[in-house]
Amino acid sequence: MKKLNESSPSGSGFSDRPFLTWFKEVRELEREESLEVVIAAYEKLRTAYPLKDQVYDRLMALYRKTGQTGREFLLIESELQLYKQHYGFPKQISEENTDQDQPVTSPIARGNG
Repeated sequence: MKKLNESSPSGSGFSDRPFLTWFKEVRELEREESLEVVIAAYEKLRTAYPLKDQVYDRLMALYRKTGQTGREFLLIESELQLYKQHYGFPKQISEENTDQDQPVTSPIARGNG
């Protein structure tokens, strides 16, 4: 396994191979290394691939496992902000776009189901 801290052109150590290759290798580290080392590797991976949910999921689980619930909460907040910025949420909802005036067509909603 290539050492995770070896430098690459991007400086993150992860640009030379696909995300899933690196993710699997960091998952393997969970069996071999201390949680501090694994968390640091996931943080590097998060920096290199900021929109990959898998990294956030593992980091949240590891923070919870190590009792770092404050860091877990901050991670959740930062992930939400990143996704809002990247995907442009929340989008403004105009009254024209709401379904309030639409007829109910579902049999369950009409009480026939």
